Amino acid sequence: MYDTSSSHTLCALVEKLTGQKLLDFLKDRLLRQIGSSEESYIMPDPFGVSMGGTGLMAKPIDMMRVGLIILNGGKHPDDYGQSKGKQVYPKEYLDQALAFQTPTIMSSTRDWGYGYQFWKMPDNGFAMLGMGSQNTLCFPKQDMVIVMTSDTQGIPNGDDMIIHSIRTEIFETLSDDMLPEDDGLQKMMKNRLANLTLPVLNVQNKENLQETIDRKNYFFYPNKNGFKRLRVIFENKQQGILEYENERGTHQIFFGIGKHRNCLFPEYRQLCVSSATWCDRDTLYICSQLTDELVAAIHFKLVFSENGTLTLMMKNRGNPI
Repeated sequence: MYDTSSSHTLCALVEKLTGQKLLDFLKDRLLRQIGSSEESYIMPDPFGVSMGGTGLMAKPIDMMRVGLIILNGGKHPDDYGQSKGKQVYPKEYLDQALAFQTPTIMSSTRDWGYGYQFWKMPDNGFAMLGMGSQNTLCFPKQDMVIVMTSDTQGIPNGDDMIIHSIRTEIFETLSDDMLPEDDGLQKMMKNRLANLTLPVLNVQNKENLQETIDRKNYFFYPNKNGFKRLRVIFENKQQGILEYENERGTHQIFFGIGKHRNCLFPEYRQLCVSSATWCDRDTLYICSQLTDELVAAIHFKLVFSENGTLTLMMKNRGNPI
């Protein structure tokens, strides 16, 4: 059975035995010689140990190079496809690491098994799977490495949908023939990439309690989340501030209405964009999407009543801790 804490423990052992941070150790032994980014790093846990099961900050090209090494039996990525390429990682160990070692029945569509830090995949493939579909997928039969940096945590079975699309939309149309040049499609792709944005909550209900609840303090009974007080400050009809107080002090989240607004998410001190909408006359919905090291979105649903009470519901998509 897959267990992230086991990967974290393995990382802690490596750092204790080598006296180096895990990524520094790997850079000295392997990554630097294949051209990996020097600025890459792994986020530390509260004790200063690198998070062995998550938190790797690297460029997609770094992951592509690692994928090519693995797909080519441990040879240097620049020698991909060459029978006498430079061996930079032991093939004997890779063969064991990529073999089936234990079952991982995550769902009806994810029961391919697990090796040594590698997921098994359909068509005799293997992968390094990260949170929110930040993945490196290797398919020997198709001679292909696919790297993606995604956040599908808000999409049920998002990982499975991507893998299904790869198999049906890419694998089934592969050909040895070179694709013809298409300036129109190239322009369309460039425009698409240049205009990628995070989704914004659309304005839904123009009749609401904004004037009634503006700057009004709501106090909480003792609760497990530690909230003591909350209020919403509307600076105008296009933006506002969600302010809350807990045992660690007073904190603010700046949001736009029908648009994004940038700020540092309180306490985590991570960059985020937040938008809000009135989804009913008495219901304000705020979504904060972290855009920094952490991959998460925090949702607030505030239901106000005219008798002066507030119901607060929160949902955290992803784990920012």
